Amino acid sequence: MTQHAVHHATVGDLLWPTLNFVIFVAVLVHFLRAPAVEYFRARTARLREALQTGARARAEAQALRAALARDVENLPALRAQLRADLRATAERECEALLALGRAAAERIRTDAACWPSTSSPPPGRRCASR
Repeated sequence: MTQHAVHHATVGDLLWPTLNFVIFVAVLVHFLRAPAVEYFRARTARLREALQTGARARAEAQALRAALARDVENLPALRAQLRADLRATAERECEALLALGRAAAERIRTDAACWPSTSSPPPGRRCASR
């Protein structure tokens, strides 16, 4: 059988890979620094804008919530006001209908008094008193 010898790393064996890595990092920093800085600057601006938009939306939502709470508190008073308005409108309409009915009844009584009960008025003619 063959025996494998143990190889110990020397400074020279570690120097070249380390030097390659340092050069690689230096090239990356040189070429990618400006795009990376611009990316993070733009991202920061987008995040700030998103946070401000969120704060505005939160303030609007709180204002809407307060308005809705006030409206809910005022519902019984609003309901009573609507009921009173509807009742007043119904009473006005009732009075108007009664007035129309009274006027029609008066017209019928007048027409009935003008003509004798045996004859009917010619079409389109009214009493002379009218």
